[in-house]
Formats: sequence, C-alpha cells, structure tokens
Amino acid sequence: MIDLELIILGALINGPMTGYDIKHLMSYTSNYFFKVSNGNLYPTLKRFESSGLVRSTELIENGRCKKVYEITEDGYQTFIDYVSKPLRPIVYKDEMLIRMYFANSFPEHILRKSLEQKLEIIDALRKDCERVRGEHQDEAQDKYKRLINKFGLELSDFMEGFFRELLDELDEPEEIETAAANVTLPDPESPR
Repeated sequence: MIDLELIILGALINGPMTGYDIKHLMSYTSNYFFKVSNGNLYPTLKRFESSGLVRSTELIENGRCKKVYEITEDGYQTFIDYVSKPLRPIVYKDEMLIRMYFANSFPEHILRKSLEQKLEIIDALRKDCERVRGEHQDEAQDKYKRLINKFGLELSDFMEGFFRELLDELDEPEEIETAAANVTLPDPESPR
C-alpha cells in the first residue's frame, strides 16, 4: 500500500466524504508527507471501489451530482493491517541536500540562490502550518493531529536554522588552514 492509499482510507474512517473533501482534508493535513492531485486521487478511489475497500453513493446537491465515498469493513481491515506493520526505514529526500553535496562543483552564487529559495519554501511551509493551526484551533482536534502540526512547525524551524546558518557561513571569509600556511620560509636574502 502506498501512502496515498493509506491516507484515503484513514480519511474515510472519519466518515463519508467526496473526492473534493478528501483532497481538501489532505491539503491541510497530509501535505507534510504526501501531495495529492486529482490525477492520483480519483483513480485510487475507483480502484478501491472495484476492490470493495470503499463504496460510493451519488447525491444531487444544488443541482450537481456528487459522489460520496465511505469505507467498508474490508477497507477498515486493510487500513488496520497496514498500520499494524513495522515501519519502513526513513528515507529523507531533499533536492537542496544534493545541491549542497556537489556545491564545490559549481559557482557559489548558485548555492546562495538555492539556499535563499529553500528558505522561502520553508517559510511557506511554516505559514501553512500556522494557517492550519489557526483554522482548527477552535475545533476539538485530536492530540495526534495537533502533534503532527507541531512536528511541521518544529521541522520548519530546524530547517530554517540549518539552512540560514549555511547561508551565513557563505557570507564569512573562508579560513584556509593548511600545514603550508603555517610554515615560515627562510628569506633567500638573509645570510645563513
């Protein structure tokens, strides 16, 4: 099962939802770990319906037809089976880390620009976390959702500090310490 499948089943445990509702929920909850698009959401829902993990009903609301999905017993058991498995090792992928690894191979101004862009991305993540926290602070949101939001905020704080420190180091003159730099060579003009 891929993350999207787990997230869809988990969302439907809370009650029946349209595809739009699932996508909206994911936009402010699971964006930390998975981006969803209509191109992967609706085919997954269709596949789940065919395999009996979800069922749908069509409703007409305000003159428009809406398809509402709900999880089945098989879908719930599939969800429980998956979350009962051992966790996979963490694989952290970040394009900025690749650029840093090869930073000695390209001009420093490119690294600087990349770091500035990374800081903008991190700032957008933080603002998104703060927005979600603000939108849902009045709700009786469960502690685990609050902890995920806290994780997003603390992760963005850590990443900002890490990348800001690196950017600041680029502004400092580089100190080259080599054995040759500390050697005093004899003056060729002085008598021995």
